[in-house]
Amino acid sequence: MKAAGWLHPAAATAACEPCSAVVSEHVQRLASSHQLTVREVQVVRHVACGASNSEVAAHLGVSVRTIDCHLRNAYRKLNIHSRVHLALLVHNESV
Repeated sequence: MKAAGWLHPAAATAACEPCSAVVSEHVQRLASSHQLTVREVQVVRHVACGASNSEVAAHLGVSVRTIDCHLRNAYRKLNIHSRVHLALLVHNESV
């Protein structure tokens, strides 16, 4: 029996596909101006598109704790404190 919260890798991949080229472009712009690592950019892009930490972890082949760490580091660099702030920052970048 699978553990609670387990997500089939195919479902994780589908859930984590970039939601749009515009979001990816804006995340990349934020990455340049805030010195995000490549992995932080990947995590931020997926989270900004609505993926959960477990979905991102399954997609990237790492643990949820690793995603927590990358997300925490990105929040610090972006001077934000939540997923909502992250989504607003990324999506306001597109205005």
